[in-house]
Amino acid sequence: MYFNIPTDLLTLYFCFSFQSNLEQAESLIKRHEALLTTMDANDEKINGVIQFADVLTRDGHGQADKIGKKGDSIKERRDNNKKKALEQMEKLRDQLQLHQFLQVS
Repeated sequence: MYFNIPTDLLTLYFCFSFQSNLEQAESLIKRHEALLTTMDANDEKINGVIQFADVLTRDGHGQADKIGKKGDSIKERRDNNKKKALEQMEKLRDQLQLHQFLQVS
């Protein structure tokens, strides 16, 4: 189904909606930057857990296999979360640039 909305209505909609969307995009970026900062701050703690798991595995702990798998799982989840967070930041920045462009136009 195709709807033909008159151009004047679209222009009016964009004039009123993009200002708040621009503000929302800026707010989301600030909140996401805070999340990335928290993730960076927690990296040291997570690295400590991973290193301790490596030490226990290397020293032949009775549960070395389980500990090693858990340490690898923690590292993999941390890396995946970091990757997804950085990808999301790129999307947010693209969205901000779009809103800035549309506001200027």
